[in-house]
Amino acid sequence: MSAYSGTPLAKKLNLKDGHRVLLLAMPQPIRDEICSQGLSLIFAKTGDPVDAAHIFVTEKRKLAELITELRERIAQDGMIWVSWPKKHRNAKRTSLRIRSVMSRFLWASSTSRCAPLTKCGLA
Repeated sequence: MSAYSGTPLAKKLNLKDGHRVLLLAMPQPIRDEICSQGLSLIFAKTGDPVDAAHIFVTEKRKLAELITELRERIAQDGMIWVSWPKKHRNAKRTSLRIRSVMSRFLWASSTSRCAPLTKCGLA
């Protein structure tokens, strides 16, 4: 269960039974939390179409590459969640900040290929 709100992470991410999901560079504890919630998820392989993607990144360049690739793979009603380390002294260094990510990538949410954005704490 998500430590900061009490809502299970899979529910927050709107994951459903049968979803084809891509969990890219996801820390193991977060993957374990999602998998422990009893959903029948189909984990996508490289190039497979996806209903939901949750990607963890630390660089704008890598995020741009992944968004470009995922726009071709994501279902019409699919979603892309983007996470990066919070800005604190123990976090992995990152060039991503909420304002820069939103200003550069939120355009996707105004199309039929939506990209919800989120930030989560990673050690």
